[in-house]
Amino acid sequence: MATSSYVDLKEVKEAAMWDGKAMELKGKDLAAYVQQVVREEMERQDKIRIRKEEYEKQKEDREHEAKMEKMRLDAAQARAQTAQTTQGNNTNNSNNTTTQRDNPNSQTWLKRKIQSFDEQKDDIGDFLKRYEAKMSTFNMPEEEWSEILIDFVHGQALTICQNHDHHIDDSYQVLKRELLNAYGHNATTFRKKYF
Repeated sequence: MATSSYVDLKEVKEAAMWDGKAMELKGKDLAAYVQQVVREEMERQDKIRIRKEEYEKQKEDREHEAKMEKMRLDAAQARAQTAQTTQGNNTNNSNNTTTQRDNPNSQTWLKRKIQSFDEQKDDIGDFLKRYEAKMSTFNMPEEEWSEILIDFVHGQALTICQNHDHHIDDSYQVLKRELLNAYGHNATTFRKKYF
């Protein structure tokens, strides 16, 4: 690519020389004119290159976001299927007619019971304590907590959750540490807040 830019600039320089001579420029005036034309062309090429790089970055970001959204939806669908299987296995002879709204394993039910994290108003430490208490109350296995958490966070917390590997041991505890660190919860801030 550097070669083609060099050739382009060489051609621009030659064309500028011809134009300058046609305008009857000579000596320093001709050199200044040619230099100005070449500089403008270099700036134009830089702008094109920067726009192209920005476009490629935005394209990569959109593809990454789409991939993360697909992973989140796949995880939610898998949880829903697991919940349906569990619900199907738990029905008894009296034809239990529990609606999805009342099923503690459904996303809809969880969303009604757990308030989403608001970066502007909520403290991440307090939110995670409430979240853990609710998940324990609902008898949700801790292995699923990190994946379920994605549906209740936004902004920086959502980015951290989406980039987290949910299949490692103690996934939720690792994610919790990442979130607390990201929001500045460490020994120093704890002492300032409570002592």
